[in-house]
Amino acid sequence: MAKEPGFVNVKGQLASWWAACHITRQKASIEKTAQRLYGRKAQYYDPVEKAIGVPWYMVAVIDERESGARGGVLHNGEFIVGKNRKTRLVPAGRGPFSTWHESAIDALSMAGKNFDKVPRDKWSIELVLYCLEAYNGWGYRQYHPRTPSPYIWSCTNIYDNSPRGKYVADGKWGEGVTDSQIGCAPLLKALFELDKSKPKVEPKAASPIIETAGASAVVAAGVVAAIQSPIEYMPYIVAAAFVFSLVTWLTMRWYRRRSPV
Repeated sequence: MAKEPGFVNVKGQLASWWAACHITRQKASIEKTAQRLYGRKAQYYDPVEKAIGVPWYMVAVIDERESGARGGVLHNGEFIVGKNRKTRLVPAGRGPFSTWHESAIDALSMAGKNFDKVPRDKWSIELVLYCLEAYNGWGYRQYHPRTPSPYIWSCTNIYDNSPRGKYVADGKWGEGVTDSQIGCAPLLKALFELDKSKPKVEPKAASPIIETAGASAVVAAGVVAAIQSPIEYMPYIVAAAFVFSLVTWLTMRWYRRRSPV
């Protein structure tokens, strides 16, 4: 299993990629898809956000990537809702589900995802992008780091201007293959044009001491370091205090030596 990189280690890159990201192909299709997803917002995505706090637009783009927003479960796109069946593909054995909302809540809050643990006011665009990549898997970042995940960046310059490739099956890499499916990032950009409630963008160089405390969100391989606990930064705080004290002491000694007797 690919290793989770840790949110604090990649959020600067995600912020830069998001700022630089623009659509390179399928623009008309992206706009049409965004309009279709936005039309499903009140009936499908808002209730999920209300129930567990995951932003509606994140739910929407996962729905599109997994099943073309045609009623498949968010887990893997299987059409099992209301059929008294469990998922057969990875993750197998989920369900059965009587409603699509029930299946969506399960997919987003199951062990290994736990997006429902993120406090509602902590969802930045960087964290959304991070959790979307976690949802699909860290294989690109760990095993093919020169190719940004097309699950997120397909149809944008971030993916199209990088060495092409994609996983054509579970664990099977297709060198030079271009992902023709629309990525989550261009869909998010288009959705934000339709709905002005855009998520916040975190500072690119946020100090660890300023990082807000709170519950951690568990994704894929483990704990998302998106919302760090202050105790984890205590060694840095102690070190910073020591350096500050040392500099102050040396400065005072220098002034005393220069002062007339």
